[in-house]
Amino acid sequence: MLFRYLPVLFMSALFMTGPALAAGERWHFDPGKGLEGRAYVENVQGQRLEAECGNGGGPALTLSPSPGGARAPSGEGPLLLFQIDIDGTLYDQSFRCPAGVEACHTVTMPHTCLIDALKDGAQVRFFFAETFAAQFSLSGAKAALDGLSACTGLHRSP
Repeated sequence: MLFRYLPVLFMSALFMTGPALAAGERWHFDPGKGLEGRAYVENVQGQRLEAECGNGGGPALTLSPSPGGARAPSGEGPLLLFQIDIDGTLYDQSFRCPAGVEACHTVTMPHTCLIDALKDGAQVRFFFAETFAAQFSLSGAKAALDGLSACTGLHRSP
């Protein structure tokens, strides 16, 4: 009699664990992209957060697509201040969201404590103009970001 319900129990277990095991919710490192490789994560909404070496030797962050309202109407656009919430701790970071580009990128090097928090945290949420813009898991972020050792060497957690 128990065997009759086994397929239903098995399928229920698969559906409950599916989102937690989604490949898009884990950070990856691609050594063939950028100057020193690229660390990235994609959420279930199709938004992507990337980190690579840039900004004069330091890490650079890219958020794509640009959150609604953050894209400049023309040209390079002004610096825009995003609030980044990592496990309840807020960080301010300037991004530029140029016209015609579906991404926002840091113009100044992210602070050491922000990089360390990305490595050690569980989730990161982005806000622009006090409006929620994106959320990503930080599962696997430490290993992926450590792949950028050329520019995150000074950003190591103890």
